[in-house]
Amino acid sequence: MIKKIITNVVFPSLIVFLFLQCTSKKISLGYNDRIYVIADSSLWAETESLLRETFEKPLVTPQHETVFTLYNGNLNFFKNYNNLIFLTSLDEEGDVSDFIQKSLLPGLLERVEQGSYLFTKENEWAYNQYVMFLVSTNKDTLKQKISKNESYLFNLFNDHWTESLKTQMYSISEQTDVEEMLLDKYGWMVKIQYDYVMEVEDSVNNFIMLKRLFPERWFFVHWIDTFDPSVLNKEWCIQKRNELGTKYLNSDLVEEKFVQPVYEEVEFLGKRASKLSGLWENSVTIEGGPFISYSFYDEFSNRIYMMDFACFDPRHKSTKRSLLRQGEVILHTFQTKHEIIERDNGD
Repeated sequence: MIKKIITNVVFPSLIVFLFLQCTSKKISLGYNDRIYVIADSSLWAETESLLRETFEKPLVTPQHETVFTLYNGNLNFFKNYNNLIFLTSLDEEGDVSDFIQKSLLPGLLERVEQGSYLFTKENEWAYNQYVMFLVSTNKDTLKQKISKNESYLFNLFNDHWTESLKTQMYSISEQTDVEEMLLDKYGWMVKIQYDYVMEVEDSVNNFIMLKRLFPERWFFVHWIDTFDPSVLNKEWCIQKRNELGTKYLNSDLVEEKFVQPVYEEVEFLGKRASKLSGLWENSVTIEGGPFISYSFYDEFSNRIYMMDFACFDPRHKSTKRSLLRQGEVILHTFQTKHEIIERDNGD
């Protein structure tokens, strides 16, 4: 299992904002893929490229897209934003720096002087709001902290977005009957939104695919009974996806001529997994789009699972990240029967 980087993080209910009014909270405005950075202009100028490198991770989509997009927010209107970063150092001068330092209890300022740099808060002024304070003793130390903990900081916002979207996606009727069928018949399940339909059920060859329209998106689960997980690598993932695409997806293949697929070894639901993300293309229908795929070995069942999500949305040529995010949410709801039994028994 890939270990997560552990950093010195404080999650206080101790943050006190001087002008907090006792008014009812509203739903935050904005999109989950936008982050607003509240910083004095001089500090923003010095850290903008570093922050964009940290949060604007590239996606493999037909047009250039990033997971998040950063904006330099306005101190006067920040209460309405859903994703916020307050950025300063104790030697910084300006309205934002003055606001942040007056907003933190003395005990937290002492923690900053001792090396802490990160404070977070959810739903402070509005619901579905995530607030991050990045504070250090001086600018150089602040930049070092951000650079050193880049992945961790990214994942805090990334995980918040995932959980928020998961709640939203399954707030309307969930197809629990189909989920139970998959669990009883095949030994695994994923959460299924109300408007997905079973497109392919090939129990002989261990392949299930569900599809949703407007815009088109689909995901499949394929499993192989084996005692050998060593086959999992980039070449195997591409070859297997092409094999399944030829058989079940009207010859959708991984595009490798113009945009190389990205292969990563990641942690997926507590297991080491091979992640493949890239573009699929169909030379027959002259169509294409992005996909994400996870392949991993389940030791209890002695199976390799491949889980894949793809979409096709020619009407919106430049925005696929919201659909890919929905795919990530769906794939991350995967559970085996053994895991459910262990969870229910408290093991």
